[in-house]
Amino acid sequence: MYYQIDTMQASLTAGYFQKENNKAWTLQDGHLILEDERPLIKSPWRCSVEPPEEGLVFKDFYANVKFMSKRLVEKLQNAGVDNLEIFPAEVTNTKTGEVNTDFVAVNIVGLVSCAVMDESQAEPLATTNVFHDLVIDPKKIHGIHMFRLAESPMIILVSEQVAKALQASNFTGFTVVPVKEVT
Repeated sequence: MYYQIDTMQASLTAGYFQKENNKAWTLQDGHLILEDERPLIKSPWRCSVEPPEEGLVFKDFYANVKFMSKRLVEKLQNAGVDNLEIFPAEVTNTKTGEVNTDFVAVNIVGLVSCAVMDESQAEPLATTNVFHDLVIDPKKIHGIHMFRLAESPMIILVSEQVAKALQASNFTGFTVVPVKEVT
């Protein structure tokens, strides 16, 4: 069984994250950043956040900027995920100037083409698909614990082993939702 990391329900009390550097790097195409490209990356990855009126409550995952808390990355790795490329990161509160270093920028290396398009409900959008009802073929995954869906790289899928580890923890900013599979 596979699960989707769903960030659509994330609370807005997390504030709005704005990339400050490395804006050309989306960390969404599933490819490893090559050694000759590494000098182009400014370290640490920096974002600023403008806190909402009710105050700032940090979440563990920010899909828009590909930031994860260090404790989330540790849990993923302990659950068997071995395809994360990790970069130091900083988040600056625009109101107080406080800098939070509890996050890293994460590149999930690996695209897997496993969507069953004739059983899924999807609409094409530019070079990708927007899924309203995703059906996957688990035989095409070959035991990978975490990956981006090749048919829509914004979608992150995890194995049941990883999903259970995440569900047993108190993470915020995302939920894990079962994905339909062909039998």
